Amino acid sequence: MRGVGLLALCLTLAGGTAAQAAGITAKLAFEGTVIDTLNRATVGQLITVESDTAFGNPAAETAIGVLTYDGIIITSANDLTVSVGKIEGNNITTAATGHFKVSFRVPPVAYGERSVVVSVRSTSTYVQPRITSVSPIQVVKGDTLSVVGDGFRSGEKVRVELVQVQAGGAEVGPHPADEDGFGEITADSTGRVAGSVTVGDAPYADGSTNFPLHTVRVKDSHGDHEATIRASLASVVSVTPILDSSGFGNKTVGSEITLKGHGFPAQFGVGNSLTIQIGGSTVVLGTANADGSINGGDGIKYTIPTMSYGTRDVKVSDTTTGTASHTASNAISIIPKLSLTGALQGTNGSTLNFSGTGFAVHDGSDDKNIKTDGTAGTGEDVDLSLVKAGISYDVGKVTANSTTGAVSGTFTVPLNIFSTGTVTVQAQGAISGAAATTSFFFSRPSDDPQVRAVKVSNSGGAVHVVSVTSLSDVSPGDLIGVRGLNFSSVASIGTLRLVKGFTAITVAPADLTDASGPDGVAVGTADDVTGAITTDIGGAFAVTLQLPTDIEGGTWSIQATGAALTAENTAVIDISPGRFELIDPDSGLTVSSITRLIGESIRVRASGFLPGETVTIQTGATSVAIKDDGDDDADGDDGVIQADVELTQQPFGKPKVAIAHARGTLSTDGEVVIPNNIVKIDTSESKVGTVQDKQLG
Repeated sequence: MRGVGLLALCLTLAGGTAAQAAGITAKLAFEGTVIDTLNRATVGQLITVESDTAFGNPAAETAIGVLTYDGIIITSANDLTVSVGKIEGNNITTAATGHFKVSFRVPPVAYGERSVVVSVRSTSTYVQPRITSVSPIQVVKGDTLSVVGDGFRSGEKVRVELVQVQAGGAEVGPHPADEDGFGEITADSTGRVAGSVTVGDAPYADGSTNFPLHTVRVKDSHGDHEATIRASLASVVSVTPILDSSGFGNKTVGSEITLKGHGFPAQFGVGNSLTIQIGGSTVVLGTANADGSINGGDGIKYTIPTMSYGTRDVKVSDTTTGTASHTASNAISIIPKLSLTGALQGTNGSTLNFSGTGFAVHDGSDDKNIKTDGTAGTGEDVDLSLVKAGISYDVGKVTANSTTGAVSGTFTVPLNIFSTGTVTVQAQGAISGAAATTSFFFSRPSDDPQVRAVKVSNSGGAVHVVSVTSLSDVSPGDLIGVRGLNFSSVASIGTLRLVKGFTAITVAPADLTDASGPDGVAVGTADDVTGAITTDIGGAFAVTLQLPTDIEGGTWSIQATGAALTAENTAVIDISPGRFELIDPDSGLTVSSITRLIGESIRVRASGFLPGETVTIQTGATSVAIKDDGDDDADGDDGVIQADVELTQQPFGKPKVAIAHARGTLSTDGEVVIPNNIVKIDTSESKVGTVQDKQLG
């Protein structure tokens, strides 16, 4: 009996020794592939765990306990099943051969290496991310895209992007191209992500061969993990075009709209060509960007062509393949526009020319239905009237063009308008009821001649800023407009001159233009050689002149040398300082910023001061008084000051330069950069430990 017991003990020890050497292996159940750093499982994937025959007692079934995955006890909830051995509760028992084989689904765990443990034995497995759902599956820019996935790094952020993969596997994209994705979602402690992002620009996708559906890709946001920690859900999201119709609304012929759109085709990463259709007008717009947008967020400007009154759809279409388009319904309404051609001034009996666009075309039926398809119909009658001081004067009727809705013609200024001033011209459609207005300046033939000064922002566009008989906000070199009224018809009024006291400056032809007066229309003519001005048939002129850059400040009169001088035909302007220049004394060049040390100088020049005026030039802590034409003024012209100013002791920084004068302060953008610098060191012999005298700028 004692021998039998020893044999049993030896068998037990033998079994124990064999068990200590036993191992287990985890495989992908559907592939039979060992799960390692290259072959990874995903959450929810079925895997098998199998031991060798030395795991249990090779002579009998052995209960070995539960199986855990990353510390999680695997149960029937994880689809735990056995094919070798058996399961009682959640406990595994080996077969009589000493090994077992079970299958289960990977529980929710984060990315990385995860251990399968049975008894005290373990084997490593690896988990990779996956995307489980995406919604919706049809989007336009601005939509919310919801994404659910798992197997990502615990507590880390992931980025969401769309990728279009062409037939053959060539990837177009990704979108967005900056690698930042459309937004970030944070994984929970188990590596699960569930959140939403706002879809940005991505090209058209309909699931066809040319435009495959977008793959949704979720990737780790950390640069060192992006390449490996990512998951994709292939060919799942379609993108359709969309137009931004903000800024459309009521428009006149010749005005601009900005076409902004997204989701248009971009085959193989190259944007397709696009056309725009409004009513019956179709023209090439341009090409989409590689991300399917119309010139990104800027869009493409489009000028409304000639067309008749009415509301129309705006449609942008892909013309490369003819696949995609988007229509903004009832997006734009064409309304009338009226303008005068030629003179913008008139008197009793004057004939003025007008033109207009955007009036209605109807179908000619009793109902007179308005047409907007661009085909011919019947143009509506348009009534023309003048309005002055609340009184309306009928001056005629015209019929709009039967296709374009355009009108043109002339009208005569009635004899029963008496007061000088602005007259409104109104054209109103009899069918549409839509009206457009413009205006002209009316003066009585018996009125005395007048000269008026106005300020303009540029001579080319002739933007009208202010219309007054006296200007007080002009500086040397500014553009001003001069208008004359009630002079003799087609007669010379001589040249213009600027007068102040005993000083008179004749306006040179080079500083004068009649091509575009202050209202943007030439009235009368100016001789290119002499500068002499000739009025138009209505006795008016309008020119633009540039004030001399070195003119002195103060009150100046603008006079016509060929006309008798009166208060009415003399315009008055008041010139204030301007034309500031910050000059580098070393190069003599005008600069916007200059670096100078304490003790070095800057050069300042400006004009428009009163003769003999004393001004104060200030830069930080430096303040210097300069008198016009005084000892420190290097420019000998009255009203022009040029001076070199030495910088005095002050902190480092970037102080601006300002000039205080009798009527205020001329503030400038010119700045002086003052760096740190040692400007004085006592170089006399000193002993160690003595204090040196130093000054720091």
